[in-house]
Amino acid sequence: MCANNLKAHEGFKNSMYKDTGGHITVGIGHMLSSAEMAAGLPFTRTKTTHAHGDDMEHEEAVSKADITSAFNNFTKDSKSIPANLHLSNDDVIGQCIKDVQTAEKGLRGLYSGYDNFPNEGKTALVDMAFNLGISKLRNGFPNFNAAINRNDWNGAADESHRTGIGDKRNSDTKAQLQQAGKKK
Repeated sequence: MCANNLKAHEGFKNSMYKDTGGHITVGIGHMLSSAEMAAGLPFTRTKTTHAHGDDMEHEEAVSKADITSAFNNFTKDSKSIPANLHLSNDDVIGQCIKDVQTAEKGLRGLYSGYDNFPNEGKTALVDMAFNLGISKLRNGFPNFNAAINRNDWNGAADESHRTGIGDKRNSDTKAQLQQAGKKK
């Protein structure tokens, strides 16, 4: 549920792109904060060979040096999109699952009852943690966090608005939190 929610709001792109904040990103909103981070992912490129009159395509691994170079060039020049480098769909989904697990680990540290929360509440919290980061969620949303720790899902819904994101994402998060309140 969390991965599908993130996909709906972040999109799904196999190659590197710049998000609305100008950060190099790949997959389902997975920010690449360094060339080393990018080089740690299994990027491939499609290679076409010509044999017996037919074009045959296959994937070939990309070296860490090529990934680093593509990342650094993209950092300097937004027009040098490394579109020939991409992750497989399975790798994108696998990375999103890892990102959700990381968010949930942080959420467990923030909310002692996290594992017993309704699924709709967990989905909203993962979205906020993924979008903001645990530190910003912890420090920038004290009323929200107090409401969550009281199991006041409607109060949390009222405090869940984030700036800098689309209205749809905010309204979806609010609705998920309100739905969690109906499950108490």
